[in-house]
Amino acid sequence: MALIYYRDNAYAPVAGGNAYATRSQIDPLLQFHPRWKYLDDPMKDEAIIAASAQIDIMSYSGAKVSPTQPLQFLRQYNETDGVFAVEQQDRRLVQAVSAQVEYNLARAGIGMTAYLHGNESLTPRQEIICREAQFALEPYREG
Repeated sequence: MALIYYRDNAYAPVAGGNAYATRSQIDPLLQFHPRWKYLDDPMKDEAIIAASAQIDIMSYSGAKVSPTQPLQFLRQYNETDGVFAVEQQDRRLVQAVSAQVEYNLARAGIGMTAYLHGNESLTPRQEIICREAQFALEPYREG
C-alpha cells in the first residue's frame, strides 16, 4: 500500500490519506533505531501507515475539518488557545507516529503469547498505542 500523506500543501485533508507522517519526517527521528535502519523504503512506509492507523482509532475531541476525510486529523482549529493549529497538529502527529513506529518495532517478535498451568491461564496484553504517542496527542484526546 502506498503512503498517502493526510493533508496537502494548502492544509486541506487528502481524500485517500492513510499516514500522519512521511518517511522524510520519520527517518531522521529513527535513523539510529537498529530495526528501522534495515527496513527498505516500502517497509518503512508500511510501518508509518500501520502506526497512523493505530493512532487513528483513539477518540478525539472537536470535529474533523471535513466530514468526508478518511482520518481523524485535521481537527477544527481552536482560535482561543491554538491547540488545534495545523502546525501544532503536524508536530504532535509526527512525534506520535515516530513513537508508535519505534514501539511497534521494539515489540515485534518479542514476548510470551500465553501461559497455561493447571487451571490457570494467562494471556498478556500489550498496549496497542504506546504511552508516548498518547501523551503527544493528549490535547486532542476526548475525555
